[in-house]
Amino acid sequence: MADDAAQTPTSGEAASSDTRIDPTFGVLTSDERLADERGGAELQLNENNASAVVRDNVASNLRTGNNTISSGAFSNSNGVPMVVQNTGNNVVIQNSTILNLHLQ
Repeated sequence: MADDAAQTPTSGEAASSDTRIDPTFGVLTSDERLADERGGAELQLNENNASAVVRDNVASNLRTGNNTISSGAFSNSNGVPMVVQNTGNNVVIQNSTILNLHLQ
């Protein structure tokens, strides 16, 4: 009986003889319906705009050091780790990221 309950469509899609059921996700959307919902094929527009000004700064008697990233610095990290390092003075540091994800 528990298996019958797991086979019941819950996504609003009517059950039919060709309805595919995934044990984890339930009713799978048909390829035909996905084809109708697809958009942006072969079109990718990315834009990052950044601007900055460093002006009238004074830095004297300063020391700068080394930047190092040791082994294991990113171990157990998740996502898209990013590092911005600077060894100078009176600088502008800007970082931007565009992540394009293509699912197949």
